[in-house]
Amino acid sequence: MSPRAVGLGLVLALAGSTSACRIRGPQTPDALREAYAQAIRDDDPDAAFELLSHEAQQRVGREAFRANWRAHRAELEATAREIDQLDAATAEPVWYGTTSHPSGRVVRWESIDGHYRAVDGLPERADLSSPQRAISELVAALRRSGSTPLAAIATEELNARIDRRWLDTADAIERALADPRALEVADDGTHAVLTYGAGRYLVLQQIDGQWRVDELE
Repeated sequence: MSPRAVGLGLVLALAGSTSACRIRGPQTPDALREAYAQAIRDDDPDAAFELLSHEAQQRVGREAFRANWRAHRAELEATAREIDQLDAATAEPVWYGTTSHPSGRVVRWESIDGHYRAVDGLPERADLSSPQRAISELVAALRRSGSTPLAAIATEELNARIDRRWLDTADAIERALADPRALEVADDGTHAVLTYGAGRYLVLQQIDGQWRVDELE
C-alpha cells in the first residue's frame, strides 16, 4: 500500500466510512485523517466511531466497532505512525481510490460532495439470527482471519501452519453444520452445541435475540 493510500485509504478501510452525512465533523481529507489519527493516539474508539456516516454506524454498531478496535490495536498504532510520517508530497489528499487488505477484501472509496465515503467493499453486519447463521458467520470469519494478527511477528512457516489450522477448523465446522444431528439446541432455546469431531465442539448462547459463540474447543 502506498503512503498516499495510508494517508486516507487505510483510515476509511478500518473505520468503515467517513462522515458523509454529517453537518459537523472533518470537512476535508487531511482533517479527517488527523481526526482519526488523534483517536488512535488517544485510544478512543468512540471518537473514531463518530467519524462514520450514520449508515455505517447502523451497519457496524458501536460495540462491534469497539471490539474490532481492541482486536486490531497494533495495526491501528502502525497506521497512526505512518500518518505522522507522511511527507508533503504524499500527504496531499487523493479523491478516490481502493485499498486491498490481507483478507482479500477490497474497499473502494471516493469524495462525494466534498466528503469522503467508502462506496463498496465494506463488511456487512453479521447475521446472528439463528445458531446455523451464527456458525456460518464464524466459518467465514475463520477463513478471512487466519494468522493475519501475527503476520508482523511470526515466521512465514508459523503463519502458514496457523492459517492451515484455522482453515481445517473452518472446514470441519462447515461439514458438521451440514449434518442436522451434529447441532443440538436446548429446549429453552438459550444455547446450542455443535459437535464437529472427536472431542471438538462449539457452544453458542442466545443473547438479546442474537446467537453468539461462547466456547470453541
